[in-house]
Amino acid sequence: MVVENFMNLNQDRPYDVGVIGGYGNVGIEVVNYLFNNVSSKVLVGGRNIDKEKEIFREWKISSLHLQKVDIFNAQQIREFCYKCKIVINCAGPSYQVEDRVAKIAAETATNFIDIGIMEVLMDKIAGFASLLEKNKCACVYATGLHPGLDDVFAFYADQKAKELMDEFDSFEIYFGDKAAWQGQGALRDIVWGIHQDYMSVYFKYYENGKWKKPGIFNTSRNQYFSAVGKQRYALMFQPLIKSFASRYRKIICYGLLNFSFIFSALKIKFFMKRDATKAVKYLNECFKKRRERFANLPANAYLYAIVKGKKNNKPVTLKLSMFIYDDNHGEYWIVGIIPAIAAQMMLNKQIRFVGAKSLAEIVNPEIFMKVLEESVGIKCKIEMEY
Repeated sequence: MVVENFMNLNQDRPYDVGVIGGYGNVGIEVVNYLFNNVSSKVLVGGRNIDKEKEIFREWKISSLHLQKVDIFNAQQIREFCYKCKIVINCAGPSYQVEDRVAKIAAETATNFIDIGIMEVLMDKIAGFASLLEKNKCACVYATGLHPGLDDVFAFYADQKAKELMDEFDSFEIYFGDKAAWQGQGALRDIVWGIHQDYMSVYFKYYENGKWKKPGIFNTSRNQYFSAVGKQRYALMFQPLIKSFASRYRKIICYGLLNFSFIFSALKIKFFMKRDATKAVKYLNECFKKRRERFANLPANAYLYAIVKGKKNNKPVTLKLSMFIYDDNHGEYWIVGIIPAIAAQMMLNKQIRFVGAKSLAEIVNPEIFMKVLEESVGIKCKIEMEY
């Protein structure tokens, strides 16, 4: 059962937001956004306090409150959660963290935001779902770039289509990024995901009421967009769009294709052990080459949506586009600001959800896009062709 308008924000707790893993690649970006845009009442947790102090001095973020917390120490997590209205977990890898933090957050009536692998947490939610309802708090997952922003973007495109069309035909999403993704936690998660066959789940599309797998020669396509030129894209199934899929005859999602990554994934799956340091190093080099391959792309990441249907019985095409630039930021900046904005919207009572769901499923996409534009200047362009 989902309860709305009753989220418990524990007003008596000293910190608005706590960030576990706050001095990692993503955690630093989360903390930086929160501290400069949301609240100075931010508690940062990590295993090495001295390292935290050194990193945040370099970032010129002063007056931070630090606390030692290890994600494998339940008592430290509990003490950390009891001090915060909202806890964001940036520590990984996800397949090792599992629901350790999420469950304790539910037990302590602490709202929880996770940026890790969505499937890992989803598989564990049933074990503490009743606690979330009892304590009137939220567990929000899929709050990164993919999954995360790409899903909110898709929900926003669907919302705009409902506003501007009378009939719906097809829905296409294109996602591209050129980040090197060199964080050890993220790399270990990807290696783990390869061995869990998560890649095979991606090769699906929706047509005439059914999810289908394409033939071997229909898994990719060339597509031209004026801002990024002609690129090749591979199927990249977004599970969360199932919630509105029945509205369309066909839905298909694509991600920027890199053949060397597919080859590398196959090599890791069949010739390298799941936890092997060798696999992580190999994948790291693969992502460096990927960054070089797409270095000329004008944006660090981008999203396109093409929705076709009818208005007043005449064919129309709705086009949405979003570009994320990293001129003054690192490549993990966009991953960090998404969960930070989610926390901001919780504190501002723009998210009042109780239970466990993805960010895209609980947020008003129109409001989220407005906050994204006002806070960091990322704007979604909308065009309608008649």
